[in-house]
Amino acid sequence: MEWAADQSWSNGSVGTFGISYMAGTQWAIAGAEEELLPSLEAMAPGFSAASYYAQGAYTGGGALISHNIDYLNGLAREQLERERPNTADEVTVLDRAQEAMPQLYWDLPVTPFEPHQDVDVDLPWLRDWHTHETYGDYWKVRDATRNYDKIDVPVLNYGGWYDIFDQGTVWNFQGVREEGTGPATDETTLVMGPYTHGNIARGQGQVMGYAYQFPSNVTYNEQELLLNWFSRHLKDGGTDAESRARLYVPGLDEWVGLDAFPPEAASVTSYYLHSDGSANASSIDDENLDYDGRLSTDEPTGSEPADE
Repeated sequence: MEWAADQSWSNGSVGTFGISYMAGTQWAIAGAEEELLPSLEAMAPGFSAASYYAQGAYTGGGALISHNIDYLNGLAREQLERERPNTADEVTVLDRAQEAMPQLYWDLPVTPFEPHQDVDVDLPWLRDWHTHETYGDYWKVRDATRNYDKIDVPVLNYGGWYDIFDQGTVWNFQGVREEGTGPATDETTLVMGPYTHGNIARGQGQVMGYAYQFPSNVTYNEQELLLNWFSRHLKDGGTDAESRARLYVPGLDEWVGLDAFPPEAASVTSYYLHSDGSANASSIDDENLDYDGRLSTDEPTGSEPADE
């Protein structure tokens, strides 16, 4: 970063951008040093986790199997191709493992995953996520929430309501605004639309049980968003957003601007699961769809049986 700032073609100000993994590398900058490097003037992490334990690997405390094995296996295949470029056309153990992925969702435990036992390259991270089931030192270095107080530059956080990292993107916006210093507290911004991971497009969702295509106003030009952001914070150009949180509201199907998120007028409503003991999967088959699971704002009573 300091090298880039020192080049003849540079004005000395550096910005970072990228989504998903590249968003994680931006937050890692804050964790690597006691304070941010002086040339860093703005960040733009998109579709970003805050705590990789909380949103990436163990969402809600349970292993996120599809991400932890499928995603890591894909990275392993890429690494194997780099290390052995002349065997790219061969069917490897990792290729066979990728084909076997769907069976993981039906058989527990998921580790050891047998196809990975025969991998003859050193890929410890294929197993690390599953041998660190609880939050500890391993996950702390992948946790942006521990370093918000180091952030002293504006951060553009953007993502999607249907993204695996939607919670992390919002956490990062809130955390920097509350714990950061200088321009970070006033100029950090959130942009959220009804998108899946990394996909700024007319996403399809479910509204009241029916397939629903969002209207064309849901999309925006990501490149224009970033160019304006960095023109403003690296070159004294660009335009400032009218509000710090710009959110597309499904159902309303409009963009709204807020000074904070959640808005001050928002209220939290708790919903509770109810059952007479037959809300589980074993109670459902092709001929019997009359399972009794319910969701309501009424708190459960002591007479309701356990369901599993």
